Amino acid sequence: MFLNFNLSANFDPGKFKLVYQLERYLQEHPDDMRDVQLLTLNDEKPYAGLKGVQGLYGSDEWWTNIRNGVIPSEQVTAQISDIFAVGFPGDNNPATELQLLLTDGSYKLLTMKANDPKDFKLFKIGCQIMTFHAFNELKNPSSYFGKPYPILIEIAVSVD
Repeated sequence: MFLNFNLSANFDPGKFKLVYQLERYLQEHPDDMRDVQLLTLNDEKPYAGLKGVQGLYGSDEWWTNIRNGVIPSEQVTAQISDIFAVGFPGDNNPATELQLLLTDGSYKLLTMKANDPKDFKLFKIGCQIMTFHAFNELKNPSSYFGKPYPILIEIAVSVD
């Protein structure tokens, strides 16, 4: 587990459920990991994909570099302030976005994810949420505002 409940003041770790782990997702969807890795290794697409200098996405080296701080990461604690669907007209599978109110008063959007579909019901306005992202360099740094790309690693949500 990457989330550190001791870093978040005013949060009781006993009141949180870990609902999403990228590690578990990739074990259940190995083709997704393979596709990202193939794009990273594809020299014919120099402007698409992760750079991969700190390990291929989902590899043991990549996970170790996140754990050891070689790949920058960030834990965020927030409150869900809004929930809404996003997509195009006629989209049969819109994504559900969470608007998060951060502890500094700013807002951030996050796509709702859970390894177990039953856990989607835990995401409610007013709930506390903790996220852990790893920031990966892209082949083309300008494709994400000149910043490393945030990859969601874990989500925990407060439970009643």
